[in-house]
Amino acid sequence: MDQLRPIIAGIKKYNFWIVLCLALMILLFFWWISDGIFRKPFTKNSGHIKKQISAIDTLAQRPTFANQTWITGIGEAQKELDTRLTGVAKDNYNEQRPARDWGEFGEVRSDRKLSEAKRKKYWQDFLPQQTEELLKTVDATVDPNATGKLIWNAKNYNAIVSKLVPAMIDEVQRAQKIIDEHEQLDDDDQKRNEENVKKAKAIVRKSVWPNESEVIATQEQIWAYQGLLRSVAALNKGDNIDRFNLPVRAIERIKIWPDADSTANTKTKLVTRRVRKAGARSNESPAATGLPLPQVKDYYRVIPARIELEMDPQHVASLLVALANDPLTCEVVDVHLTSHAIFKKVEEPAAPMGMGAPRPAIGGLPRQGLGGLPGQGAEKPPEVKPPLRPGKRVMIDALIYVAKPPKKKET
Repeated sequence: MDQLRPIIAGIKKYNFWIVLCLALMILLFFWWISDGIFRKPFTKNSGHIKKQISAIDTLAQRPTFANQTWITGIGEAQKELDTRLTGVAKDNYNEQRPARDWGEFGEVRSDRKLSEAKRKKYWQDFLPQQTEELLKTVDATVDPNATGKLIWNAKNYNAIVSKLVPAMIDEVQRAQKIIDEHEQLDDDDQKRNEENVKKAKAIVRKSVWPNESEVIATQEQIWAYQGLLRSVAALNKGDNIDRFNLPVRAIERIKIWPDADSTANTKTKLVTRRVRKAGARSNESPAATGLPLPQVKDYYRVIPARIELEMDPQHVASLLVALANDPLTCEVVDVHLTSHAIFKKVEEPAAPMGMGAPRPAIGGLPRQGLGGLPGQGAEKPPEVKPPLRPGKRVMIDALIYVAKPPKKKET
C-alpha cells in the first residue's frame, strides 16, 4: 500500500494532463476508424463527379452538326412566303395607282436619280399646289365663319402645310423673296439692302434640294391625307345632303406619323385615348402604351394616322366603310366617340304662368284664357322649337398601307 501512495499522489498531481492525453488518444482512435469508413465512398463519388465533368467538357468541344434537311425546309418555306408577299404587295401597288397620282410631275422612284431642277420644281411648285388641293378634295374652308361648307381647323391645316415643307426650303424661299424684292427698290434702298441680298444669294447658291427619297416620303404623306379626306368627302356629297347640316361638320385635327416604320419608333402613341371595355380597369397609363406596327416594312410603308371630326354619330358606320373602300389600304384600329359641347341639346324655357298663358288642366281639359271660350282672349301655347341633335367628336386611329414599288428586277 505504501508503494502505491507515491503513484496515487503523482496521478493526483498530474491528473489534468493524464485526462487530456486519454481524450486525445480516444479522438485519434475514432478518427482513424471513421477515416477508413468514409474514405471509400468519398473516393468513389468524387471519381464519378470528375467523370461527368469530363464528359460535359468533351461534348462542349465537339463541333455542331446542323440538321441540313430542317434548314433546307425552313429556307424553302421562307422563300415561298417572300414570293407570295411580294406578289400581294405588287398587286396592291397596282391597285393603289389611282390614289398614287404624281400628275404632270411624273412618277418618282427611289432607285432613279432626280435632277436638281426636277427636285426644285417639286418643292417649289408641285408640293404647294397639292397642299392647296387638300381643301378642294373635301370642299372645306379654314374660315370658321363660313356657312354651307365643311370647316377645317385653320391651326391644324397650317401645321400640316408647314410640316410638309422642309425647313431648308422655307429658308431658301425667304431668301429668294429678298432677292426678288430687291429689284423693285429704288437706288438708295438697294444700296442699304445690298448686305441682305448678298446673304440671301449665298443661301440660294449653297442650297441642296432634298433627294428623291425625301420627295417620295413627302408625297406618301400627301396621299395619306388625301385618302382620309376622300372618305370624309364621300359622306358630305350627294343630292340629299343639306349643306347647312352636313354629316361631317368640321375637321378638328388630322395627324400622321410618317417615321413610324423606323426602328426607333416601332410603337406609336395612337392609343392615348383608347376606348376601354365596360368595367375594365388598369393601373397602366394609356399614354404609356403603343400600337405595335406589323412587320411588313419590306413591302409597305405603314403610316399611322389619326383624324378627329365633329359629326353626326349616325354616319360613323358609313365613314368606316368609306375608309375601308379607299384605294389606299386603310385599317381602322380604334374609334373613340365623345360628346361635344357645341352640339348639346338646348331646352326651350317653359312659358311663364300669367295672363293669357295656358293654365294647368282640370279633369283632363285645359283651361281657357280670360274669355273662357276658345277664340275669346285665349292664346295659343308658345311654339317649341325642336331640340338640336346631339353631335359627337369622333376620333379614328388607323394604319395606312402604302405599297412600295416593285424592285427594278421585278418590273
